[in-house]
Amino acid sequence: MKKSGLLFITVVFLVSAGGCVQTQNSSVQDKKLYGGLPTGTPQYMAAQQVFIQSCVPCHSYQGLTQDEMLDEGLAVQGNLDASPLYYRLSNSAGAGGPKDMPPSGALTAADIDKIKVFIESI
Repeated sequence: MKKSGLLFITVVFLVSAGGCVQTQNSSVQDKKLYGGLPTGTPQYMAAQQVFIQSCVPCHSYQGLTQDEMLDEGLAVQGNLDASPLYYRLSNSAGAGGPKDMPPSGALTAADIDKIKVFIESI
């Protein structure tokens, strides 16, 4: 009985110790695999929810930070008419380009406003 009890404890220890061989925190890999979580102002975070819902199926905005949106030229600080992210939206008041995004149909006024507030706030 003693030998089998000792054998059982040894096996349990080895199995549980073997399961803890993680070399990196999984969140380190998440950013590489999934783009990580977006960062930015509260206005950007509200707009990001619209991007995830309506833009990400065709575009790769989900992993972009607020600064990367600016660097990519998708948004121009405080300038709706120069921001493709806004002026391309169906039913937006922006002056530039075709108003054909998203192709599945116009965003709600509230969603357009989230993007407008984000661009005006930067």
